[in-house]
Amino acid sequence: MSKPVWVTPILHPTTISRGMWKKEPANERYIERVVNALQGKVEIPRWDISTSPPNTILYPTLEDLTKWKADYDSAGFDAISHDLETAGEYIICDGITGLNLETGERGVSLVLRFRTRGGSQYWTVGDLPFVVGWWASLFDDPLISSLFQNGATFDCPIIVKHGLPIKGPILDTMIMASRAYSEEPKGLQYLATKWCWAPVWKTLTDLEEEEGKE
Repeated sequence: MSKPVWVTPILHPTTISRGMWKKEPANERYIERVVNALQGKVEIPRWDISTSPPNTILYPTLEDLTKWKADYDSAGFDAISHDLETAGEYIICDGITGLNLETGERGVSLVLRFRTRGGSQYWTVGDLPFVVGWWASLFDDPLISSLFQNGATFDCPIIVKHGLPIKGPILDTMIMASRAYSEEPKGLQYLATKWCWAPVWKTLTDLEEEEGKE
């Protein structure tokens, strides 16, 4: 079997100078990525969709929740990223990762599930109060920032509607990207590919990336 080949997109400079100036920041980012990779300054990620994501808890237990919070507190992180998935008014899950905004260090990612693939409850009736209280505690500390993508208009209203006030700062990568590079797309796929080396996944289901809920 041949070795995997890493590919990164770039535009020819003349394409940009002929009117595609809004693509220049992204082109600079990709060229910088190639240079750093060739010089060994960064580790090129290896994506294997046949295995579970590393450092991730996909099907947590109550013990996993308790340990995750203890590890978060001991790590001295100051933010938690959230990504809600919903079906109508029902919350399916929240993808959670603790992180340090200053250093970029990340902890274990955890998928806090509320519904199974078939739609039934993931937790028992007896466990659910603890789980909801645990989830609420993540938003209760005014010193913990909550990081979202398009959270200001989607995730946050849903969380608040379910009775969980968000007391800490709210950071929205879509809004921040729009302010930093107003001429560029701000959708999740574009940002994840540009800044996090993530492979393209949106085109597997959508012909075009939307700028709203991803």
